[in-house]
Amino acid sequence: MKLVTFVAVVYNNYDDTVEFLQSLGSLTSGRVTTRCVVVDNSNDQGVSAGLDALVERFGFVQVLRPPNNVGYFGGFNYYFGQVTQLTSDAVVLCNNDVVIASNFVENLSTGQYPEDVFVVCPDVVTLDGRHQNPHVVRPRSRLQRLKLDLYFSSYFMASLLSGVRGFCSFSLGRNARAGSLQPQYLHMGIGACYVLLPAFLSRYDRLEYPHFLYGEEAYLSRQVHAAGGRLYFDPRLVVQHKDSATLSTLPKQKTYKFARDGYWSYRKFY
Repeated sequence: MKLVTFVAVVYNNYDDTVEFLQSLGSLTSGRVTTRCVVVDNSNDQGVSAGLDALVERFGFVQVLRPPNNVGYFGGFNYYFGQVTQLTSDAVVLCNNDVVIASNFVENLSTGQYPEDVFVVCPDVVTLDGRHQNPHVVRPRSRLQRLKLDLYFSSYFMASLLSGVRGFCSFSLGRNARAGSLQPQYLHMGIGACYVLLPAFLSRYDRLEYPHFLYGEEAYLSRQVHAAGGRLYFDPRLVVQHKDSATLSTLPKQKTYKFARDGYWSYRKFY
């Protein structure tokens, strides 16, 4: 592995981007070159100007600007659409509110992954110490599907169920980890960070994702499994995720609508 490209999507949260790039600048590896592409979805000229300044500060950074806000996975697809020839040995897709451990690239370059692994899922840890991976080890049970169906039946029902202790942590949430922090195959990884390996990059030139937001994890899982690949959790790859919010906190009504509209399309992929 000679070149690893990090791709992050930004929407008006400039301060998080600074810390993210600082962590990339502190990566240690004598064998791997790293670079970063930031997809700027912002509508704030101050943020855009700040990102341009970061290009001058960090020589490994490039900024891409879609004509409009294309969403999270849409931002990654915009990056893939701008690449005429992909030369990276691995592409790390991530939020910009993450901090990458200094040994991340070194551990990735020495990783011995099974041949059927298309995507590696890092150990994503929130500020309050929760491990967001392993996210979904196996497809959800009928009971879990039923609870999700109820949650996404209406905003009123979501409000009601969110007040029931333990409901979201069991059905929706990322609080309960269905597995230990050992290397293992996953059904789905958390969306904050993925590593696309050559097995994925040689087959696909974009992510199969039809929505603006939400459900990205399910669609990526389906895309990988459809080609006979698998997702794999590697606890040696550590990422700190500064956004500790989960679906156990009721989203705003507009955000909930994004999630609900997508859910009925991707629920079968769970």
